[in-house]
Amino acid sequence: MPIDKSRKRHFGYVFLEVSTPQDVIALLRLLPRLGEMLGTSRSNRQLHLHFARIQGWKNFMRQYSDLDFIFEPNANVRPQLFLPHRSSETNGDFRDLLPSDMTKTYFQYAGR
Repeated sequence: MPIDKSRKRHFGYVFLEVSTPQDVIALLRLLPRLGEMLGTSRSNRQLHLHFARIQGWKNFMRQYSDLDFIFEPNANVRPQLFLPHRSSETNGDFRDLLPSDMTKTYFQYAGR
């Protein structure tokens, strides 16, 4: 993960694991509202959605677990991991990490 050394912080990447193409579409529809919740309108930051080169939680951890910054004592630099209530093996996905009102919006957009 790229680090902004002048600010001693990472650039703010988030990796979400989605299960279906419909989940990607629903997440795209939620980006503007998520941006509002995160205060992107007060800054020049924008939310973007991209396909990841590394796919799957296990592959992600395999790639990054040996790097020193995983164990960085400064929490502003160290990646923060938010795990869903359910594991990938039991169909846990990004919806488990959203506030409850966002989950309701997700289901409305996805037609579920």
